Amino acid sequence: MRLRIDRRWPALLAVLCLAAAACGGSDDSGGQSALEGGATTAAEDVGEPVQGGNLRVVHYSNPSSLDPIAGGSGGDHVSLYPLYDRLVNFEPDTMQALPGLAESWEFTDPQTLVFQLRQGVTFHDGTPFDAAAVKFNLERAKSGEVSRVKAELESVDSVEATATHEVTLHLNRPDSALVLIFADRTGMMVSPTAAQAAGADFSLSPVGTGPFKFVEWLPNDRLELEAYEGYWQDGKPYVDTLTMRYMTDSQTGNNALLAGEADFKVRVEPADVESLERQSGITIASGPSLYTWMCYLNFAQAPFDNVKARQAFNIALDREELNTGMLFGQGEPATQIFPPNYWAYQDGVEDPWPHDAEAAKALLAEAGLEGTDVRGLILDAPGYARMGEIVQAQVNAAGFNMTLETMEVGAGSKAYFEDNGHDTLCAAWTGRPDPIQPFTGAFSSAGYYNAGKYQPEGFDQLIADATVSADPEERAAAFEPLMQVVSDEALYAPLVHAPAIDGMRENVHGYVPNLYGKPDVSFLWLSE
Repeated sequence: MRLRIDRRWPALLAVLCLAAAACGGSDDSGGQSALEGGATTAAEDVGEPVQGGNLRVVHYSNPSSLDPIAGGSGGDHVSLYPLYDRLVNFEPDTMQALPGLAESWEFTDPQTLVFQLRQGVTFHDGTPFDAAAVKFNLERAKSGEVSRVKAELESVDSVEATATHEVTLHLNRPDSALVLIFADRTGMMVSPTAAQAAGADFSLSPVGTGPFKFVEWLPNDRLELEAYEGYWQDGKPYVDTLTMRYMTDSQTGNNALLAGEADFKVRVEPADVESLERQSGITIASGPSLYTWMCYLNFAQAPFDNVKARQAFNIALDREELNTGMLFGQGEPATQIFPPNYWAYQDGVEDPWPHDAEAAKALLAEAGLEGTDVRGLILDAPGYARMGEIVQAQVNAAGFNMTLETMEVGAGSKAYFEDNGHDTLCAAWTGRPDPIQPFTGAFSSAGYYNAGKYQPEGFDQLIADATVSADPEERAAAFEPLMQVVSDEALYAPLVHAPAIDGMRENVHGYVPNLYGKPDVSFLWLSE
């Protein structure tokens, strides 16, 4: 069976609930969040959720870390969500900010953000969740040695526990993006007690406030979790245990689903959709997402320290062919980091890189880089090999000499973003809750995903300008100069926008798709 999620994103979506008045509310105030469970996989009434059972999930990506601020892969989130609640949640269809561990928030002035925290919540080790815990987490994210999200908190000067369940953030500039940033890694709360005791080894024994607590992690094999009896949402989670198996080979994952050895498969490849949906007992859910295949470019070293080489690489790419060859035409050729129907997409920024292999050769000749070597890296995950082959063939036909190495996700992320061992990583930008995050994370000099740490002059001010206003129309307009600079400087090579496609057996219920494209399996339940 095929479940198509038709989401039409308003051009000016009110993504942020950031007016001067307080936002948020209690968990029973209406509206469904992924945190609170929700939609089923079919229109029929399947009855009340059933308690018990072991949910078996197949995931394509072994986590780079189970410490939320230390990981570097966008595939980590599926493994992190069951362990960690976030300060802020988002409405799945629109990504509008919703209450999470923070019941409400308010900008009392443009540079002061106050959170009112949910009471009666504890971490899995019994440590109370309170303002002191939030202060610890945000300071750890801002300046901790392991943190890879520091760029997201550059606007935060200090964090103050102003009451037992009230936290006040003092900012050095207005930053309307902060609320939804706390719906991502930065807002995933870890136990201060456990983090201080484990130090750099926290990822090996993670402790959060989420619906499941840690049992065992065998890297590149499986993650075993069990329901947290003290979870603050009564009656949840529904299943007793959750087993996540990591399978980089997509067909192996498909076979597990078909054989009844798995209940849910994260990310079905477009090539497999038709054959799977013909099978009885299998549901395929598909819809648009923020997932964008792209090649990161290392500006710190030749050849991509030269803008002409970056431009040549981009115009060497035939994105229509990439969409056909990678996604069987189910995606959309990408010219920006955002899909065209997303509210922050910039209509005023024209396609700067129409495919032209001869023009790419001419640019390389102008730069004296004919036949230049490019050390390429791809990750050991479904779809990557085919993507790498197509990109390699296209750019080499235009005068590059690109080689490819394949590495496991965690090792590959470290090799590229930290060790500077390659010139390009062809992978994906898997989306973030707020549209400022690709600019701070991948294009600013402080961003973890900017391996070369180069940024154009004045870029910091453009980022600040895009976060001054909470009004979506004003914010959308402020993204245009940012996107124009990224395009002019060819700071990356976007390839295609991909749909989110997941597969599950027909006895799986509670599936809530989201525009983020990263399913939260925490509140799925199993019928007989």
